[in-house]
Amino acid sequence: HAKGRYNAVQMPAFGANLKIDNAMFKYPSLPKSVNNINVDVHVLNPDGDLDHTTVDINTFHIEMAGNPIDLSAHIKTPISDPGIQANIKGLINLATVKEFVPLDKGDNLSGTIKSDISLAGNMSAIDKQEYDKFKASGSLEIDKMDYKTTSLTYPVQLNSLKLNFTTQYVELAAFDAMLGKSDLQAKGKIENFMQYVFKDDLIKGSFAVNSKLLDLNELMGPEDTAAVDATDTAAAATGAFEVPGNIDFNLDAKFDKVLYTNMVLENMLGNLVIRNRKVDMTNLKMNTLGGTLVVNGYYESNNPKKPTTALNLKMENLDIQQSFNTFNTVQKMAPIGKHAKGLFTATLEDFNVA
Repeated sequence: HAKGRYNAVQMPAFGANLKIDNAMFKYPSLPKSVNNINVDVHVLNPDGDLDHTTVDINTFHIEMAGNPIDLSAHIKTPISDPGIQANIKGLINLATVKEFVPLDKGDNLSGTIKSDISLAGNMSAIDKQEYDKFKASGSLEIDKMDYKTTSLTYPVQLNSLKLNFTTQYVELAAFDAMLGKSDLQAKGKIENFMQYVFKDDLIKGSFAVNSKLLDLNELMGPEDTAAVDATDTAAAATGAFEVPGNIDFNLDAKFDKVLYTNMVLENMLGNLVIRNRKVDMTNLKMNTLGGTLVVNGYYESNNPKKPTTALNLKMENLDIQQSFNTFNTVQKMAPIGKHAKGLFTATLEDFNVA
């Protein structure tokens, strides 16, 4: 129902009730159905002031090929100070999804997702760090998820993911994934998670990230970038990678081997800070071209159409022949390098690419 005036500054009072009892649906071409759909939802606004809206999800139960999901939630004062009491509990065997929902040809999904999360309190309690007034608990776990699709040239395997929810932060207790030939492991914690979900505020996190092999060529797609050198990367990146503006992440990275264009970077170790649409690199050290390279600098995308990079590069004992064969720029600027042998050490300060 709706009752009252609606104009640029006024809303009518309104309400909506939805009740579903023991419903089901099934695709005729698939073997299993979605059963025991039970929903009881009430939305009420008594006077047109949106902050006076209340949402009561008393029941939301669904069973997808035997996979149960239960949700209940009660929300009030959604504008001024969202107050929420919610519980979500579910278990999904992803291998059964194709039995009740059609997937695109060539797509395949397996693994399990399990959640049991409870929230209770007002957002103002978290904003004021009065954590005793807001309760958050539970976990979200993904185990042995395998995803293949024709839209990706490589398979995705999420061996394990576990998020533990607390009022102060969300703990990334485990993350172990394979993206094609690349492996990635991470642990850490995420702060401001509730404000990010409910108010689209900045999300913060600090993580330790490790990998034995990171093949950026495979992850970036099949385009042939073998001829792109350090100077040309900015042109290739224009419009290609935009640093999100609503994240503040601190990453301590340790990568045994990174493949990028025709370069092999080994024993990469350093710190990356993603903040304000900018990636800052601090003492990012690696072995390449027979020597050692240390990178300090940044990449920023405040103007997504024209991102900028500024680097300080410290190169020690790099092999001349390997460097000449790797970079087009060296071949054009110093063609004599083709006939040179030995090692070189150099420093480039305030190396800007715009």
